[in-house]
Amino acid sequence: MQAVKDERASILAKLEAMGFSSENVTGTRHSIPRPSEVASEKRAILSNEQRAIQNQRHYLSQSKKTGRPWFHHPRGEEQYSEFVLVTPEMAGQLLEWNKNPRKKIMQTVVDRYCADMAAGEWNDNSSAIAIDYNGWMHNGQHRISAVIQLG
Repeated sequence: MQAVKDERASILAKLEAMGFSSENVTGTRHSIPRPSEVASEKRAILSNEQRAIQNQRHYLSQSKKTGRPWFHHPRGEEQYSEFVLVTPEMAGQLLEWNKNPRKKIMQTVVDRYCADMAAGEWNDNSSAIAIDYNGWMHNGQHRISAVIQLG
C-alpha cells in the first residue's frame, strides 16, 4: 500500500513541476491531463520556415549518423508531408541520386524558377517535391535544379 502512495506522490510531484496545481490533479480522474495534452501545451507553435529548418537539421544529423543520403530516412509512415529547407548541397545529393535519362530538365523552366526565388517571390504552396520510400524523386526536378543553380 505504501508503494502505491509513493507512486501517486511521485506522479503528483511531476505534474506540479509541469505547472499543474495539486487541486487540479486530485479528485476526479478526468482532471489529470493525458500525456499528449501535457506535451502539446509545452510545444511551441512553429512557422513553416522554422519547421523546415528544424527538419533540415534532423535529416542532416540522421544522414551524418548513418551515412545514408538525407532523403533516405522515412518516418515509418506510408505517406506523409513536411517542410524541409533544402540547401544546394542537399539538392545536389537528391538530383545525383535521381539520375533518370527519361526526365529531361528544361533550362528555361529552371531559369524562371531561379528568377522567382532570387526576387523573393517563391512561396510555400501545395506543389510538393514527391520522394518515394526508396528515395526516388517523382516531382520537383526543376525546382531542385533551381536551388542548385542559385547556390
